[in-house]
Amino acid sequence: MTTNSEHSNLLVKIKEILRKKEFEKLESTFLECITEFEPSRYLSEYWKVIDYLNLPQKKLTHYAQELAMLVTEYLLEHNYYKEAIEHLAKLANLIRVDQKLRQRIINAYRAVYAHQKNIDAFIRYVGLEGTAPFNHAIFKLNKLVKLDIGSAVYSSRFGYGEITKIDFLLDLITINFSSQTQTITFDQAISSLQPIPKDNIFFLKEIKPEFLAQMVSNEPEKVIALLNRDLPKDYKISDVKRILRGIVSDQTIDILAKHLKTKLTKHQKESESKTFDYTILPSLTIDEILKIFNQIPNNIKQKLIKEIKTQRTDWHEVFLKLF
Repeated sequence: MTTNSEHSNLLVKIKEILRKKEFEKLESTFLECITEFEPSRYLSEYWKVIDYLNLPQKKLTHYAQELAMLVTEYLLEHNYYKEAIEHLAKLANLIRVDQKLRQRIINAYRAVYAHQKNIDAFIRYVGLEGTAPFNHAIFKLNKLVKLDIGSAVYSSRFGYGEITKIDFLLDLITINFSSQTQTITFDQAISSLQPIPKDNIFFLKEIKPEFLAQMVSNEPEKVIALLNRDLPKDYKISDVKRILRGIVSDQTIDILAKHLKTKLTKHQKESESKTFDYTILPSLTIDEILKIFNQIPNNIKQKLIKEIKTQRTDWHEVFLKLF
């Protein structure tokens, strides 16, 4: 029976197997960890091992490929489609696919994105059904599924916008920004558009101000939750007033600001009283670190960043998620 702590020490165990040159134990040790617990919780642990084996100086890439395939097969076989897509996004360059596996992967995308009417068209466009390079097809598909009609996006050039039309004949995407409408190619969209939540506070302000005004009046608690999510952790009441000015009346803003000020004061006191045990860092998944990072005050974040770099061999991967 594999324990939680053994999952956290999987890389240590694999290194010991390599040191002893007991290569025949690699697959069985890895498979035992995969089958004991929900894969979604430990994907980052498996990636640590695979990344380590794939280091050029180790000359063990064939083992990295085998374990990457092992995880892929297990996730697909047991219907962990969301996790399989996440795994492929991370390690597509190590996955060797035939037409049968391509079809299984396509079925996973169809299951996860069943709510999107253009999922089949996106799959055809990137060439996943055919012979297009697998890692390139996966990269493009993972971008495009977030750029369907109705998706909210951000462009560093044009600001916040909503995708209103997709032309698969000409491979064009049309976006309605607050100041203008732009039509760009799929490749331009992939490289320049950042998908954001449809309830992003800035998106609502720029694209759907009437809807935001209704939320402020009817669901103030939800608006406060959005502000807490989308603004910097140390935002001020003046920031809220700047966002909502022109959307609702000054009187409505003042009522919301008063309520928010009470919550901010309480949250600040609670944050200042919290401490963090840095010794648990090596045992946490990247997603767990990300969640903690988003909850702690700024004065603790700087210390956490230093400890991550000191204690985690995958600190560069953690930083990509954080920043």
